[in-house]
Amino acid sequence: MNQVGRGVLEKLGHLAGYDIRAALDVETLTVSGEQRVMYTNRHAVPLAEIYFNLYANAPRFGGQMEVGGVAVNGQAVEPAYEKERRALRVPLPVPLQPGDRALLEMSFTLHVPQRAENDLRTLVYSSGAFSAHGILSLAGWYPMLAVLDDAGWHLDYPEELIGEAMFSESAFYTVQMTLPQSLVVAATGVQVEESVHDDGTRTLTYRSGPVRTFYLAASQDYRVISGQMGEVAIHSYHLPGHERCGQWVLEAAEAALQLYGELYGPYLFAEFDVVEADYDYQGFEWPGLVLIGDMLYEGPGPACGEWFVAHETAHQWWYNVVGNDPVADPWLDEALAQYSTMLYFRRLWPADAAEAYVQAIIYDRYAPYANRPGGIHVALPTTAFVDRKDYYAITYARGAMFMEALNQALGDESFFAALQQYYQENSFQVARPEALREALDQLAPSAVARLWSEWVVARGVPARGRR
Repeated sequence: MNQVGRGVLEKLGHLAGYDIRAALDVETLTVSGEQRVMYTNRHAVPLAEIYFNLYANAPRFGGQMEVGGVAVNGQAVEPAYEKERRALRVPLPVPLQPGDRALLEMSFTLHVPQRAENDLRTLVYSSGAFSAHGILSLAGWYPMLAVLDDAGWHLDYPEELIGEAMFSESAFYTVQMTLPQSLVVAATGVQVEESVHDDGTRTLTYRSGPVRTFYLAASQDYRVISGQMGEVAIHSYHLPGHERCGQWVLEAAEAALQLYGELYGPYLFAEFDVVEADYDYQGFEWPGLVLIGDMLYEGPGPACGEWFVAHETAHQWWYNVVGNDPVADPWLDEALAQYSTMLYFRRLWPADAAEAYVQAIIYDRYAPYANRPGGIHVALPTTAFVDRKDYYAITYARGAMFMEALNQALGDESFFAALQQYYQENSFQVARPEALREALDQLAPSAVARLWSEWVVARGVPARGRR
């Protein structure tokens, strides 16, 4: 982290800490691991249990995870699977009092699905007919602390491939992963150690924090191009034959980090990776790392998926640092990330080319919805959608249009001052829409009230969807 980030860390001693040691068997596509999690009760009441989400067991991820050897503060306990094995309840030997800490230990095994078993492709091994390069993607690969708030433990999320499911609070990570020496690895955090073993494997140690989750991608065919933006090391992982786009996305990532740092506040981490992936959804964000679909590296055009590089990079501000509930409030980070992308193109591209991109990706995609009776309000949960086109048009496109309307009404100085305040005050927390509105209200309450009612939520309708 840079100096600003180190200053922020002094206030975050209450965040959970993961210490994970795992090994990947590429022959059986199995990850075997042990983890120690330090958890602080930050709530006003004692806790009798702590929940973990086992995202790998959800149909949208397609894996199989088993957990065993669970202990709390050194005392063995008997956990219970719930939610069709998508959640794990860990009972506490004695209630955890407010402000107290508990050390939770467990072992786990994970079967990683093949490409044909998982169309989402964030927890998958792509090979054979699907990929000539053997690309491993590990998302949700370990038991992850569930979020607890006034609504209770968050254990439910849509099974459909609309929006995102993984909802987690910021935490510190130390991860040791043992895998074949032939694999080139991109991962959250910074690699701080490497041990090479006689059996052809090596153990990589990463440290990071605070981040929403720990993600890892690997392929023996990855090539790496590196650059630097101030104190931040930037790496572009691409497949053979894609050198031109590998260089292009590296430069786009550097430009995006620079621009968003100026607009919102500094990028708080030491490293940022852009990774080519077997991924049809064009882009996906993870802490300190973004995936860009391989089809975008192959087209004849010059842009190499630059829109998606800019969008996913913006999620380092609006998702990784300032978090939100992706099921109840998906628009909160997606609208900000999509408008950030509009700003990227308008400020860094020639005007005509920038507006052509914005027209095609924002206005044209929303146009079929523009004349719906009663208007379209963006504060809809993912459970309100049954079609991915609708979800994009309202959550992404209209959400970005709302941010544009705010920017035009408040002016650049007030608008970006509000976003800087929102970023600073909500760093490494789970923000609610009310937090964004409070930051905006301080500068132009009447204008914000009018726009909020027109664009976000109709009067008398709650902003958060029920789970």
